[in-house]
Amino acid sequence: MCDSTAPPRRRNSMDDGAPRRRSSINSMDDGAARPAKRPRRGSMEQPTKLRVGFVCGKEDGDLVAAPGLPEQYHCAPEPPAQPKKGAPPECHSDLALWWWIKTRYPETIECDLLRGPDDVTAARLERNDVNLLLGWDAVSAHLEEHDGTGRFAAGHGDAKAAILRDPACRVFPPGELQDLGNAKGAYVAAIRAAGLPTAPTAVYECEGGDAEAGAAFAADAASARGWKKFVAKPSPSSWSRGVDAFQTKAVASRPARLEAYFQETAFNPPGAAKQILVQRHLAGLANLPETRCFLIEGEFQYAVANSTHRRGAKFELTSCPESSSSRDLPAKYWRPHAALAKRVVEEVLPPLKTF
Repeated sequence: MCDSTAPPRRRNSMDDGAPRRRSSINSMDDGAARPAKRPRRGSMEQPTKLRVGFVCGKEDGDLVAAPGLPEQYHCAPEPPAQPKKGAPPECHSDLALWWWIKTRYPETIECDLLRGPDDVTAARLERNDVNLLLGWDAVSAHLEEHDGTGRFAAGHGDAKAAILRDPACRVFPPGELQDLGNAKGAYVAAIRAAGLPTAPTAVYECEGGDAEAGAAFAADAASARGWKKFVAKPSPSSWSRGVDAFQTKAVASRPARLEAYFQETAFNPPGAAKQILVQRHLAGLANLPETRCFLIEGEFQYAVANSTHRRGAKFELTSCPESSSSRDLPAKYWRPHAALAKRVVEEVLPPLKTF
């Protein structure tokens, strides 16, 4: 997994042809709206603050300390864990980033907390100079629409996705990268086209299909490729929602379980998945830590992995990052990932641009 987030930078107003950051405007005699001038050196006027939106909505149990955080944002650890007496309040990491920047840069950055989905509107996003997708995005909206509760109308996911990819809303990462990352089938195809290693994959497009046709596609794809076992996963999705494994010979003669999977995952309710990825089962993945690489301006900075490492003991896998390249993660786990991540950034991902 590669996270290549580069913090947006304000462009110089003299960059020819570059998109300009919105700023406050003054009314001019000719009726045109032009950016307000920055105060001159020695002026008592306060400089215009950079307005940054933080799109939040994480719901996992990976909490971090946030000293001074208002009580309305506190999160209790998942049972059976209990808050430590005297410890600072905790919250999800997306909220912690908002709070950290809000309390440390009040004179230069105006922080706008947007909690998905209600706060994520075009009007709200357009007020900011940049909006950072942290804990809620188009995949979140898709899952909300199809969570079986009926809380959201049909089209909720696509409508929010359209807002988030609209250039006028200045969302980072930009729409092209959002779409690539959110559509697993497109991402795998782009990886394969670049000649980079990825799990052998066949993609079933759910629109116009049904459970029986989807199951037949998956069974035939696995059989034709000689896979003894395969994994099916929906897109859009997150975490391990809807992931299941099947024996190729078993589903060829008894397809009922595979058909039930397609019905439940892709078509109940209709549109629950846009694609089902069918991938060869790679048993070794269960024995190695999931590793995330972070690059800034195309250069590797650090990696974290879902594992713990102690000298003289076998490493243990964890459900969230517990080790890092700067601390205790052995180089044999992160160096190959770092090299691959750099190639993904350079050869697969669209350019990351500021506004």
